[in-house]
Amino acid sequence: MYTPSLGRRVVVSGVAVVTMLSLCLDALLFLSLRSGLNAALDRDLARDSRVVRAEALRLEGPALAERLADLGVRVVLRDASGGAVAAPAPAGQADGPLATRRVELPDGVTAEVAVSRAGSDRSLHRLLILESFVTPLVIALALLMLRLVAEVALRPLDRIAAAARRTAEGQKGERLRPSPADTRLGQMASAYDTMLDALEASVGEAQAAQAESETLLAHNRRILDTAREAYVAVNDSGIIVDWNTEAERIFGRPRAEALGRPVAGTVMPADERSAGDNGLDRFRATDATDRVVEIVALHRDGHRFPARMTVWSTSHGGHETVSAFIWDVTEQRRAQEAVARLAAVVESADEAMLSSAPDGSLLTWNAAAERMYGHSAAEAIGRHVHLIIPGDLREGVGESLDAVLRRGEVERMTTLGLRKSGSLTEVALTISPVRDASGSVCAASWVARDITEERWIASQLDASLRALELALEDAKASEADTRRFLDDAAHQLRAPITSIRACAEGLLRTNDVSASDELLSAVVRETSRAGKLMSGLLRLARLNHGRRSVPVPCDLVRLCSEEGDRIQVLSPHVKVVVSQWGALDVDHPSLDPDAVGEIVANLLDNACRHAASRVELLLSRDRDWVEIEVRDDGPGLPDATVDSAFERFVSLDGKGGSGLGLPIARELARAEGGDLVYQGKAFLVRLPTPGHDIAAAPTAGAPLDRSHRP
Repeated sequence: MYTPSLGRRVVVSGVAVVTMLSLCLDALLFLSLRSGLNAALDRDLARDSRVVRAEALRLEGPALAERLADLGVRVVLRDASGGAVAAPAPAGQADGPLATRRVELPDGVTAEVAVSRAGSDRSLHRLLILESFVTPLVIALALLMLRLVAEVALRPLDRIAAAARRTAEGQKGERLRPSPADTRLGQMASAYDTMLDALEASVGEAQAAQAESETLLAHNRRILDTAREAYVAVNDSGIIVDWNTEAERIFGRPRAEALGRPVAGTVMPADERSAGDNGLDRFRATDATDRVVEIVALHRDGHRFPARMTVWSTSHGGHETVSAFIWDVTEQRRAQEAVARLAAVVESADEAMLSSAPDGSLLTWNAAAERMYGHSAAEAIGRHVHLIIPGDLREGVGESLDAVLRRGEVERMTTLGLRKSGSLTEVALTISPVRDASGSVCAASWVARDITEERWIASQLDASLRALELALEDAKASEADTRRFLDDAAHQLRAPITSIRACAEGLLRTNDVSASDELLSAVVRETSRAGKLMSGLLRLARLNHGRRSVPVPCDLVRLCSEEGDRIQVLSPHVKVVVSQWGALDVDHPSLDPDAVGEIVANLLDNACRHAASRVELLLSRDRDWVEIEVRDDGPGLPDATVDSAFERFVSLDGKGGSGLGLPIARELARAEGGDLVYQGKAFLVRLPTPGHDIAAAPTAGAPLDRSHRP
């Protein structure tokens, strides 16, 4: 900051002001004088002009010019043509610059009146000479006076500066106390006194703060030296800058020896330095104010021990200091390992092990308890032991628990446990007292063993016995079915076999070719009849034992069309029409195509035997079901014979049927999850579509709902 002399600035400023005032005054005097002289010339011209006008009224031409010359008026007369009539200058009037005025006279004569300016110009010249001498003199005198005035005026500032220097040298208590205080210098002096008051107060506060800081540092030092954790502070270069008493004990180094040493090799082994640095780096990389770091610490004698430290970082003046409280966790690790081993034993036990406080709240809960009762440890711990006891058994178990807590007895019982799902399980329960260091009972230990499996094994043995009994009954039923099959086969095959035998004997006795052909045809016919009977009996036997082929994709439209074409070839006298109503899926993976084909074939064969000229097969779908309707233009079944038509070996037409076609078709339909009924002079087969619940099939023998049909 540029700070020129205040006195010099005052003098220079004053001289500049005086100079400007002087120049302005000189200019004002010059202009005033020139204005006055010009006004005097104007008055002279006005006077002479009046004289010229007055004389022109009496005289003309040369006479007028001579008269004006006698009167001392300088004038030039000009006639109307512009010619001039000269007039001699008045006596005693010198030549020089003139001031003129034009005057109009009668008869077109013009007079130019002139007055000399020599006198006014000389006056102005003398004024300028006077001002050129007086003005520098005034400025010089002002300079001298301003220097004296500045010295006198700036003496208070000198006193303020002297007081400031004395204050800077350490003198206190000096005040200027200006009077009056409302002037500029008084305000400056008052501000100086105020500044000194504030400065002395700040110094006092700083000294008090320093004393308090020293007291606080001493107090913190005592706290650090009495702390039960080792305190170590490290600067940003990794050098130890602080070390308390506990650090001396843990690491075996006195404070004087530890300060100034690198943290590597003093607090941590040199080969573990990277691990320690990584811990600090992770701390610095987070926004947390502290961080717990696990380290391997180094004792002075060289042995290593596990330690844990809480670290935090502070910055001052662009430098970072990392501080840490460190404590030896060797004994803690040993205790934790012992507890962990015990906990592992408890956790790996097959029995549910838990403990409860005297008020009944659960304290511990192992994995077997979670498996047995269904509650996780987080869900169970803290809740009452009634969580695993059914309501009607809580009173009895509570009495046993009181006996354990009050008398220290061990209670054993077989009871029921309550699972999270609400189900019950049989358990063998042992409740034992848990004693504290003084020998008092402080908790109860529960060991529960699930005996449901033992009871289940016993029940399985009973079930096995019952299963054996049922198997014997099934064997007896199977034997009965086999005997029935054999009886049916023997009964039904007796007639075709007898016919075949008779034909064979006839063939042996006759030599007639035509008779032999008839007998051979009869043999073929009876053999075919016997084969059909045997196939039907075997199919019924398989259905009775619940045997079903493995389902494969079944194209019902194609299957029905192929069966219709087959019947049309075998029965050319009957018109077979196959049609469908509504959209149908191509494949039905839940159906057995062989079984469905046999159902359709049996129904079409039966219809062709009874039809007059036409057989119709309609295939349709109703959401979850597929329906196959087969009708013919024959007389149909009387209502009284509908039920017997589905019985085995019943043939109502007397045309040589085996009586097994309709029973087999119905059994096959029911095996596929559907049914076959006679309704409205038509046989109706309902089969489930893919994904439909077979359990929802219509009741056997119940009429089908056909309200959806067109």
